[in-house]
Amino acid sequence: MIKEINLQNFRNHEEKNIYFKKKINVFLGENGSGKTSILEAFFYALENSSFRTKKFQDLIRKEQNIAKINLKLTDFNKLWKEFDIELSSIKKKSLLNGIENVGLNKKIVSIPIFINNKLINNFKYQKTTRQSLFNMLIKLDHKIYEKLLMDFDKLLISLQDINNNSIVINRSLKSEIVNSLSDLETEIINIRTKKISNLNSFYKKNTKKYLKKELNVVYKKAITKDDNILENLLLKPPITITKDDYLITYNKDIYLKVASDGQMKMAILLLAISFIEYLRKQYDLEFILLLDDIFSELDKKNSNLLLEILIDKNLNSFITSPKAKLEDKLKQKVQLIEI
Repeated sequence: MIKEINLQNFRNHEEKNIYFKKKINVFLGENGSGKTSILEAFFYALENSSFRTKKFQDLIRKEQNIAKINLKLTDFNKLWKEFDIELSSIKKKSLLNGIENVGLNKKIVSIPIFINNKLINNFKYQKTTRQSLFNMLIKLDHKIYEKLLMDFDKLLISLQDINNNSIVINRSLKSEIVNSLSDLETEIINIRTKKISNLNSFYKKNTKKYLKKELNVVYKKAITKDDNILENLLLKPPITITKDDYLITYNKDIYLKVASDGQMKMAILLLAISFIEYLRKQYDLEFILLLDDIFSELDKKNSNLLLEILIDKNLNSFITSPKAKLEDKLKQKVQLIEI
């Protein structure tokens, strides 16, 4: 678990030192106080990337040239890993423990997962958001899934360029691209089908226990039969896995149509928590759950239910909120931190 973080000139924090005594932590403070920036520092230290910007220079406090992150993780109360991150706008480099930080530290076994209220709200109505969330989760469970998606996107662009080209094209080239796309689609569909099945074994139990309703995730494929994959790729425009969707159902009904706003939001959060639970049991990995401004989207009952779930799952979690709507018994089990 994360035990301590020290920030220097990171975002709007000139100097910030926080020691964590519990696994579940809630950052409290007004908008603009820097709560989300602390989540961003966790994420950057573990992933070498930000969920808000592609330029690490944006992470450095204004009128400063260097920002630092020191992150300590413990295992059974003993120091397990320590990360010293230095961001320099002069050198234009990010350093990890004094060495240029060029990618994800492959030895890291604590993986951050970031979810904010925007994702929760968009998940309900936007297919692209649902696709993004499931792609993020599935790639944690499959080493080459992300590469398969990237290869597919590149080939699909090539096919679209060929279809949009009015001059005579090389038919053998198009045939080669279509066949490669077909193979990739088949592999991606098989991976998604398997991973959603794995997720449901945990999701059904958790929703029944905490929401008193057994919910199910349905992977809705745009291509219903395997033998139609090649045929659909030849259409203009082609029908591909980019049109796939994921639905939460209850008694075979789409849950969005019968659930209240609060019930739907809890179903989405429990979906991510269930996938993390599956991955923790499957692999020797730990996860850091970063929830940004989630309480503002939940009433007091669901805010407390979310904390009860996180405590029950013993999941190292960090939540930002302007204020907490917590029961006294839960306040004793979480660490409330004023920012």
